[in-house]
Amino acid sequence: MFLFPRRLRDKLWTDALPPSGSFEGQTVLITGATSGLGLAASMHFAQLGAKVIITSRSLSAGGVARERIEQSAGVVGQGKVQIMELDLSRYSSCVSFVGRLKQSQNGRMGIDVAVLNAGILNVDYSQSPEGCTTLVGLLLLDWMKHQDRPKPPHLIFVTSRDHLDPDISAWAGISAQNGSLLQYLSDKQNWRSGTLSPNYAESKLMLTYAVEKLCEKAVGPDGK
Repeated sequence: MFLFPRRLRDKLWTDALPPSGSFEGQTVLITGATSGLGLAASMHFAQLGAKVIITSRSLSAGGVARERIEQSAGVVGQGKVQIMELDLSRYSSCVSFVGRLKQSQNGRMGIDVAVLNAGILNVDYSQSPEGCTTLVGLLLLDWMKHQDRPKPPHLIFVTSRDHLDPDISAWAGISAQNGSLLQYLSDKQNWRSGTLSPNYAESKLMLTYAVEKLCEKAVGPDGK
């Protein structure tokens, strides 16, 4: 309940946006950019002057999104929006994507910002075969960490304040009985059917734990 005032405040009094041209000369990667937050973020970064790399499971859907982004930013035909294929549900696709991304940036300074936004919200139970956003983050981290650039790049995960909602008091017992909390939450019998967002808050909390570990890996020998 205490979250409601904070959410209301953020809707009424938003943070100031970066000034026009503030991302000129920078390269921004955004996963899941064909709709929703990913598409809106891609449009905004392009309007701020960035070269934008978007990902999509379908290159045709990516092409439609690219047209919308170019038109919104007034950069049609300038080659400032690139599409790359990525299916986060497939381990092989995640690995192949990062390899192709590195190759595409060979001889350049790499990417300045990676916004790992792609995801889905299912009401009905569906388990992806393999792969995930955290895997892409791990694959990107070491490469971005060692890029030779004047300013450090940024690796961003899109999450939710809903990660504060789960009652984790029973999680230790669940892990002890099942061997893996992630396996327990992925089991169909623990899927809360009938709710609008089953296990959504739990998944966001698990992502937050993963991001904390990635932050530890991002720290260099000098503590920065």
